[in-house]
Amino acid sequence: MLLINLKSMKRLLISLALLFFVAISSAYAQFGIGVSYEYKPSDGNLNNVPQSGFGVRLENSIGPSIPALKFGYRLHASFFRDEQSVNQSFEDVRAGTYQSDVYDFGVAFLGEAKIPFLANPYAGLGIGYELQDISSAEGLGGLQARLEQIEESSLFYNAFVGLKFSPIPVIRPFVEYRFSGFSALNNITDSPRRFHFGILLEF
Repeated sequence: MLLINLKSMKRLLISLALLFFVAISSAYAQFGIGVSYEYKPSDGNLNNVPQSGFGVRLENSIGPSIPALKFGYRLHASFFRDEQSVNQSFEDVRAGTYQSDVYDFGVAFLGEAKIPFLANPYAGLGIGYELQDISSAEGLGGLQARLEQIEESSLFYNAFVGLKFSPIPVIRPFVEYRFSGFSALNNITDSPRRFHFGILLEF
């Protein structure tokens, strides 16, 4: 009888601890850190721009506490790389290597609807800075390779919408669509559209 009571008490304590953890996580989930896979769809003229990369983000809540809404800011950074080998025949054998790196980072402000479902929609606006670095090495007829490097940078603004999922406390998978506008990219074009697929840890 005592053993049964001890087992029941143990289960009760575990259940209470889990409920306490869920309540604390829901009430004080103000800081988040996440990673994502990011994809830029090709617009037909993006031969020099990598399409796949990864990103990191830090989020924090700001403003008054409203039951159905949460406002916050985000710091984010992304990295894309594309490497290719090129072989052509034109009066002689020509071979080369090509590498394109794209870095961007920025800040954004967002609002999230805290609805009692497993998916919470959010949207926001932000600004940032992007740097594109393209380098190539080319050899012609066995001669020494010729190196070329192009760098371009630009300020950008963006708007985004997404969904955060809550299968369990703290861990929140998300999907996001972002559209960006660039202030100046003279020699290099970039896709204004981007999709994010990632996981956010909220504390």
